[in-house]
Amino acid sequence: MNRRYFLLWISTIILLFGAITGYSQKQKYPGESVFKWRQLDDKPHVLWIGGGHWHHTCETCAILRPDLENKDGLHITYSEDTRSLLHLEDYDVVVFQAMLDSLEPEEENALIQAVEYGKPFFSLHAACASFRKPPPNQKFDPVAGHPEFYKMIGGYVKSHPPMEPFKVTIKDPGHPITKGVVAFEILDELFVMTHLQPDNRILLEGMLNENDQPLAWTRKFGEGKVFLLTLGHGPGAASNPAFQKIVSNGLKWLLMEQQD
Repeated sequence: MNRRYFLLWISTIILLFGAITGYSQKQKYPGESVFKWRQLDDKPHVLWIGGGHWHHTCETCAILRPDLENKDGLHITYSEDTRSLLHLEDYDVVVFQAMLDSLEPEEENALIQAVEYGKPFFSLHAACASFRKPPPNQKFDPVAGHPEFYKMIGGYVKSHPPMEPFKVTIKDPGHPITKGVVAFEILDELFVMTHLQPDNRILLEGMLNENDQPLAWTRKFGEGKVFLLTLGHGPGAASNPAFQKIVSNGLKWLLMEQQD
């Protein structure tokens, strides 16, 4: 290849690269985040643990993530690798959405110890069914097998009826997590909770068979603040504006220095 054609080839490559780069920076759609190299930029760093059984945790996080990052100024790291729990010093708050049938003992202990020493923790939807064994081992009692984990989050889901719309009422309208939230309807799973800790501060309730069921609460575990929300089965629930507001408020509350 002679020098003239070589220079022409190089120039063409540079022009094409410039055009593609300029297009990617200018192209915008409603709600689209402009791409850039992801940096923490001193933002609160959220570790979002997903995966496990029966739930589209990645899709749920993907729906919530744009507003949490662009409006609330958070930095979300989604992971299905539970070894991340061994490095919680890198994160400001932990969201645990996964329904896992097991954790390595050192991973579980690292999480419990971190929360006990002050790491804010958000138990989302089926995280409160963790350590439940698949068939035919359903007689295994997750709470008896993992008492500190369930003491930490404040309760265990015993069952739920088929997914259908139901009304969520605000039990504690004075809490920062329920600020700006009014009673709403959601298509979701209504969890029936057991092993409730007496110091749970109930925020939301749903009615099942004329009985109020707690759907969200806060509590203290050692020095750590804990927020549990049973709602959020999948993309449908995650698209509910009231649910999104509660998740946003919950993360803001967890990151607040004072305890309400």
